[in-house]
Formats: sequence, C-alpha cells, structure tokens
Amino acid sequence: MPTTMNLAVNSQNESTSRANWRGYAISATLHAVLLLALAFVVLGESRVETFIVTAKQATARAEPLIAIPLEPAPAPEPQTSEAIELDSPPPKLLLAPIPVDLPGRLASQRLGALSGSGQNVVTVAHAQPVTKTETKSKEKAADAVPSDSRRATFFGSHAYGNNFVFILDASPSMVGARYRRACDELIASLMKLEDSQSFYVLLFSWRTQLMFDGPLASIQFIPATDENVDRFRQWLYAQDVRKNNGTDPRVALDLAERLQPDAVFLLSDGEFNKPPRWNPSMPTRAMPQRSVARLVEMIYETIPLHCIAFEIAACEPGLRALSVLTGGSCRFVPPLRPDADQIFLTKLENQLRQVDPQGTGDSFRAQQTRLTIANWLVEKGFTEEAQDVIGVLADKQLPSRLQRKLESIQGKISQQNDLPHRPMVPLPTSHHADTHNTHPNRSTEMGSGSRAG
Repeated sequence: MPTTMNLAVNSQNESTSRANWRGYAISATLHAVLLLALAFVVLGESRVETFIVTAKQATARAEPLIAIPLEPAPAPEPQTSEAIELDSPPPKLLLAPIPVDLPGRLASQRLGALSGSGQNVVTVAHAQPVTKTETKSKEKAADAVPSDSRRATFFGSHAYGNNFVFILDASPSMVGARYRRACDELIASLMKLEDSQSFYVLLFSWRTQLMFDGPLASIQFIPATDENVDRFRQWLYAQDVRKNNGTDPRVALDLAERLQPDAVFLLSDGEFNKPPRWNPSMPTRAMPQRSVARLVEMIYETIPLHCIAFEIAACEPGLRALSVLTGGSCRFVPPLRPDADQIFLTKLENQLRQVDPQGTGDSFRAQQTRLTIANWLVEKGFTEEAQDVIGVLADKQLPSRLQRKLESIQGKISQQNDLPHRPMVPLPTSHHADTHNTHPNRSTEMGSGSRAG
C-alpha cells in the first residue's frame, strides 16, 4: 500500500512541473517578441547625438591653428544677356555747400563770415546735378593755383594767375563815397600785384567805358608797374558816374572774356537791368534778348568770375548765381556805417529813387525832392551825402525859389565843413580826402540816382 501512494504523488508533482515550464516558455516567448518589436521601433527613429563639453583653465601657450585648404567653388557658367544702350549716363550728384545766414546775428558780426572766417555760415549738403559747364569750371578752378601762388585780391576775394580784369559798377547809385570806396580798394589791389602781372579795368552802367577811354582796338593788358597804376588812378578818380544810367554789365563781361584772363572780378551794388533801347557802341555777343546769366553760361566756360556784392544785400543772390556758373566766388561787402545811420539813409534813398528813377534831376518834382532830402542830410550831419544828392542840380536852370533853397543848403554845408561858401561844383576829379568832414567814420553815401536794383 505505501508503495502505491508514493507513485501517485510523484506522478502529480511531475504533471505540475510540466505545466510550470510551459508557462515559463510562453512568457519568455512573449517577452522576447515584445523586446524585438520595441527594438525595431527604437532603432528606426533618428538618433540624437550627445556632446559633452568640458572646460579648463586656459594656458599661456596657444596651440597653432591648422590651415585647411579649401577647394574653390566651381566658376558659374557664363550667361549671356542683351545689351541696353543708354542715351546718356545718369547725372552725378555733387554735395555743394549752401551758405545760410544764422538768425539773430548782428550786422557787424556778418563781416567776419564774409571775410573768409566762415563763423556765421552753415554748410548744408544739398544734392544737385552737375552740368557740363559746372564740371569744366570747377576743374579749372581746382587746377588754377600755380606753385608760386601769384594772385590778385579784391575785397577779400582771391584769384591766381598773371592777368586779371576788373569790372566796376559806375551806375548812379555808386556816386560819391561808395564809388570812392570801391576805387580805393581797386587801387590797393593793383598795388599788390607784381610788375610782371597785368590788369585791365572796365566801367559799366548802360554804357561800357574802356580804360583810359581808348578805342576798342586798344583793349589789352598793361603791366602792373607803379607808373601804370598811378596813371590809372588819375583816370579812375576823374570819372563822373552821375552822368550814367542803368546797370547792364553784359558788354563789359563780353569784352573781359575776349582778353582770356586768368580771372575776372565783377563789383556791383544793384540788380541788373536792360536799357530801353539796345544800341551798343561796339560789336558784342551780348544780344538784347540774352540775359546776363545766359551770356556768362555761354562764354565763361574756363574763366572764373569772382563777384562782389557791394553794400546792398539785395544784389547778392544774382551775383552769387553768376559765380556758381563759372566756379568763382561771391562776397557781400557790407556798408561801413552804423546800422541806425544806414537805415536812415536807405529810407531816403528809396524815396529819391521813386521820384527820380534815372538820377538826372530833370523834373521839378525830382529837383524839389533832392533839395528836401539834402536839407535833412545836412541837419543830421551827413554833409558829404547832401553834397552828392544836390550835385546833379549844379548845371541846371532852377526856378528862383528852388535856386534860393539850393544856395541855402550850400551855405550850411560850407559852414559845417568850416569852408568858405563857394558855388556848387561836381565832385572833385582827383582822389577825394575827407580832411574837413566832421564825421570821418561815415563813408557811405546816399545814391544820387536809381535803377532797378
């Protein structure tokens, strides 16, 4: 009996053991299949590289860099394109300085800026097309400074070379002290020239006056010797600008260009105007319908034109435009008077221009106005200006009432100047010295005539 029971137990244990091994095998197979599937999924995704960055203290010795030669990229294949012809290249842009007056400046401070210091002038970059004429003139101006720096100066403007032409405004508004101031500066400029340098001078109003009143064939440079300058001085101060009318420099500019100088200086105190009838006394390229600017643009391609705006600020823009066309310079020369005196004289001058625009004193109203203004000037102490205003009446037949008033004003002028009374005569024909003027600092006058500008 015991034997039989042991056999039954062993048989039962063996059956249980087989069942356990079968479960283990199935579980292992399933896990293996799952692991293989997971491995396929993981290995199929992109691998993420991991970098480990380490840091250490830098040593004083640096390791040399290794140069790795790079192969040049292959040249691109040439491409063909259709050529497009342009009629003219696009205009270049030039940054040109524009002088801008600063507000709030005193008139006395402006002189420093205009004398070349530039303290009261602001340079503003302004893009403008460069024309053919401007390019030529600016190249000429840039190359115009020789190594020995032989030059001429006129009211602070400089020009380099050996031959110079000076064109001086001789219109009625330049009469008196204003004309003498311009003449004094011109003589001083000529005296600074060397004997080997040469000059020529032209005066203009509505007519053009040649130096020494010579014929057209006599126009030529003369050396700037002491003898020639002294001879020219005597001729210059002898001119009576009260007989002139208008302001037209076209013929003078034409004649100056024909001399082919190294530079031309042009001084004027007013805006230009044309005579009512065009009748030049000499052949000229200045046509009646051709403006001053058009003439300058046409013939002054290589000669710089340096302009002097003399005592009247209104004439500066027109003169500056001419200088820009030629690559020259432009300067405003302010009057020497104090501001209050200048304002007073300007008002009187404007009144005189309205009544006597030609500056001849022919009409009764013009004569009466001149005597009234001259009397005001004498009362203010401007005896020289009063003399200039009534100077054109010296050779006229005045009504008895106006004649008595004229003689009264002459007596007041003589009394203030401590001179014996004498008949009124035109301005002296030699250099005028204000030895008896009770106001030596007053050197600008009332213009005896007028023109448009």
